[in-house]
Amino acid sequence: MSHENAVEPELSQDYRLHMSPNPLVVRILTLGLLGKYGNNASNAKAEKENIASIGFKCFSMKTRIAIGAIVGGVLITLLTGLVRNTPVMLVGAEHYGYPLAWLTRLIIAPEYFPWQVDYVNLVVDFIVWAIIVGVILFALMKRKK
Repeated sequence: MSHENAVEPELSQDYRLHMSPNPLVVRILTLGLLGKYGNNASNAKAEKENIASIGFKCFSMKTRIAIGAIVGGVLITLLTGLVRNTPVMLVGAEHYGYPLAWLTRLIIAPEYFPWQVDYVNLVVDFIVWAIIVGVILFALMKRKK
C-alpha cells in the first residue's frame, strides 16, 4: 500500500479552531464564547465581548477607581514639580511642587548637585492628589450609572 492513495481524515471545524495559532481564537475558546455564539470564530459579538473583557472593563468599579487615582496622583504630583512654589521671603533657593514643595533647587552656593527632593512632602503630595483624583473618578462613575 502506498501513502499516495491514503485519504486524510476529515477534521472537524472545532478541532481546527483549537489547533489555530491565532491568539484571538484561542482567547475566544478559553472564554467559552463559541458555545454561546456558535462555532463562527469571526462572529462580531464574540470578538466584541472578547476585546471588552481584555480591556479595563474586566476590573470592578472600585479597582478601576483605585488604579485611576494612583496613576492620576503620580502624574499630577510629578507635573507639579514644574510649578514654582517658592515662599516670598526666601532667598537662595527655588521650591517646586504643589500644594507642598517637594523639590528644591539651591541657587546661592549650590554644592555638587543643586536639586534636593523632600521625600515626605513628595509622598504627602501624592496622597493628596490621589485622593482628589479618586473623588473625581468616583463622582464621574456614579454620575455615569
